[in-house]
Amino acid sequence: MTVGCDYGSRRLALFRLETAEGFTFTLPKIRRKQWEDRPAALRSFALYVAELVPDSEPLWLEAAISGRTANNLDTAIKMAQTSGAVCGAHTLTYLVHQATWKKGVCGDGHADKAAVRTWLDTHRPALAEACRGDQDLYDAACIALFGRSVAEGRLEVPRKLQRRRSRPVLRARQCADAERAGTSGEGSVP
Repeated sequence: MTVGCDYGSRRLALFRLETAEGFTFTLPKIRRKQWEDRPAALRSFALYVAELVPDSEPLWLEAAISGRTANNLDTAIKMAQTSGAVCGAHTLTYLVHQATWKKGVCGDGHADKAAVRTWLDTHRPALAEACRGDQDLYDAACIALFGRSVAEGRLEVPRKLQRRRSRPVLRARQCADAERAGTSGEGSVP
């Protein structure tokens, strides 16, 4: 069995794949109110995972967003705290970068929410139906599919994908490289 987990600063969604029978079901997600005490919310997340996911089941967890991609530092810190609470509550936890599971499952590491939903609706309709229209559960189901594919040897161990660069950054870099090489740097950016 494999469990996928998607989370935010105040929410947690788990999706379990019953690999032996091909049966899937969705574990309920919980939401913590913003005004609640943060340590109490983290304890609730940890207890939720410990109660619903046996330590013998691998739990695949989306790695917390960090660095320049984190638009709101407070949210990024809270997401990292949630990730830590989940990791602390379960012994067989694997972290996977968002772009890595999206590339492994959907074929595009930069897929948006609509693309993830469309992929699951098209390729795994039974799993999509079990998500009941909840985007958090769609992500958790895809993370679980990624974990199962790694366990079965169909995908490599997770690696972070290269960050996508905007055209102006690529153009500036191309011109700087050309200048160092002594060429004009003219031409189109791939």
